[in-house]
Amino acid sequence: MRTLILLAAVAAMAPQIAASGDVSMSARQIENFRAIQPHGGVKQNGLLVEGGYCRDTRYAVRPQIVRVVKIDAAGLETASETVRILGATGNRSQGCGFYVARPDWSLSSGDKIEIRPNAG
Repeated sequence: MRTLILLAAVAAMAPQIAASGDVSMSARQIENFRAIQPHGGVKQNGLLVEGGYCRDTRYAVRPQIVRVVKIDAAGLETASETVRILGATGNRSQGCGFYVARPDWSLSSGDKIEIRPNAG
């Protein structure tokens, strides 16, 4: 009985899991910072997007937030979520900051996710 319930749950998630494999994720570059390639996918609790930015110059001001944007196959922005960047801010360190977003979106084939940082 447990196996049957588990199989039913996996079957219900299969279209979403398959669609997430087609989703490309990219991060916009900003001056004086190196983007950590965003990654993630459909996890047990829904969609997960993780990434970050690392300072390339000593006194650059790290972005404080990023906007995680869902773009459909036609190139239209269909959803977005804003999350804070957390992490080291010292001027002598690389100053890497990281974000984790768990948007409540369903994904379709051809969807893209783009990370748009806001400095400040």
